[in-house]
Amino acid sequence: MRPIDRLLVSIRHIRGRLVESILVVLATAVGVALVASMAAFIRSYDEQTEYLLSHPAYRELIVEAVGNETELDEPAVEYDPDTTSEASLGYDDIQVALENTSLVTYGYLADREQLSTQLPGSGRFSGRGMAAAGGVALGDSSRDPAAGAGEAGVELPFPPPGTFPPPTDMTDAAEGDGAARGDGAGSGGSDNPFAAIRKQMEDAAAAGEEPPEFNLDQFFQVDDDVLTELPLESFPGRRVSAEFFEAYGLAVAEGSEFTNEDLESGNQVIVLGSSLADALFPDGDALGTRIRLNLQTYTVIGVLSPTTLTDTETDASYNDVAYVPNAAAQVNFGGNVMRFHRPAGTLRFAVDDSANLDLATAELQAHFGAEYGDGAVRITAPLEELQTEREKLSRILSVVLFLAAAGLFIASINLFNLMLMRVIKRTKGIGITRALGATRREIARQFLNESAFMSLTGAVIGLAVSPFVYRLLQSALIAEVSAVTLVNWPFLLVGALGAFLFSLIFGVYPALQAGRIDAALAIRSE
Repeated sequence: MRPIDRLLVSIRHIRGRLVESILVVLATAVGVALVASMAAFIRSYDEQTEYLLSHPAYRELIVEAVGNETELDEPAVEYDPDTTSEASLGYDDIQVALENTSLVTYGYLADREQLSTQLPGSGRFSGRGMAAAGGVALGDSSRDPAAGAGEAGVELPFPPPGTFPPPTDMTDAAEGDGAARGDGAGSGGSDNPFAAIRKQMEDAAAAGEEPPEFNLDQFFQVDDDVLTELPLESFPGRRVSAEFFEAYGLAVAEGSEFTNEDLESGNQVIVLGSSLADALFPDGDALGTRIRLNLQTYTVIGVLSPTTLTDTETDASYNDVAYVPNAAAQVNFGGNVMRFHRPAGTLRFAVDDSANLDLATAELQAHFGAEYGDGAVRITAPLEELQTEREKLSRILSVVLFLAAAGLFIASINLFNLMLMRVIKRTKGIGITRALGATRREIARQFLNESAFMSLTGAVIGLAVSPFVYRLLQSALIAEVSAVTLVNWPFLLVGALGAFLFSLIFGVYPALQAGRIDAALAIRSE
């Protein structure tokens, strides 16, 4: 009998028990989809874990002054004012810490900041705190990158009028007037750019009305060669110190990185990621260009080489990020160049080998304890949190994999029972076929073809469905992980093939039993 004839006979027998066959095929499809998707998912998960463990962010130690932490996962240490001084961390603390530790290789500042070419408030000075009596600083890097933005999503590098802290420095010919002080109070004179604004806002607040609209361009002045419009209105940025580039292995393709001298001098310079530079300057003329971002004027001095690194929290590629010095904000407001100090708050240290994190933590604890007293700072390692999460997730994946294998096993048992019942019901037909000259091998092959056809159909359906099951697993378990967003097709195919072969084995025994039936006894059976 030709192979095509055997296939047609198998399909005819399957159609004879169509409902049972469909149920077995669907059960097999579910089992194959679960096993295949889990095999691909676990492989992608392992690859993603390897990537994270090699990421510079997980070789970091984060030092924060007590009271400035974004989250506390450890027991609090009692603050003793007799032995502990309030820690006011800054860049100088990094240099001292590096000199007093042996395992810490890098120390730097790195805070996220959303950069934008737009003015705040879409033409109205109505960002958070503008009309309220108690405003907030909008440039707080401890918040979400988009937090602190005005109505247009612009992150101000300084508090709005009425909530200005005293500036650290200021340069202007009119130094000494109310505007130059930058406190928003002013003397109420006509030369004070804040006076009219404050008066209008106070009047609106007293009347319970919205702040008045007016054109902000008259206050934020830029030179003619400064670009205030770019192809992208906003993009992710990082305020960093010079050591950040070396610690993260970011190399410059064009121009240069900024240095610590730029931070100390307050130079307003910027380095662009490779993809961001291409998006902002398609003609490749980025170097030397002056641009206005977050009301500050920066000069592009470098473009980084492409990198595979992504931000572990925001998922943004480092190729799409702009890097500016973590220094005082300089804003030209109403003709006055004002500098607003932004405290560091968070210091970052890094080691060459993550295996040294515990020892490096002990060194930093001893150093800052001696400097400020025990309990003045809190040191955390992102790797510890990652490992804890991974351990929990690994246990969940083990349970899911067991359930997927159990589902495939149950589907295979159903196939086994169905084929065995068909052998019993077709015993007399098998005897007649044997009497007409069919061999035991041909009988066994016919039944094996039927089980293989149903297993293969279920495997194909399961393989087609498995990418959707993969996405479901991703969203349910680790939706925030970027390295498992793509389906691992090789392991998906291997998983589907393994599941198909597993189900096929359960069709072998019924086929062999059919081939062993005695022709004479089968013909006499009822």
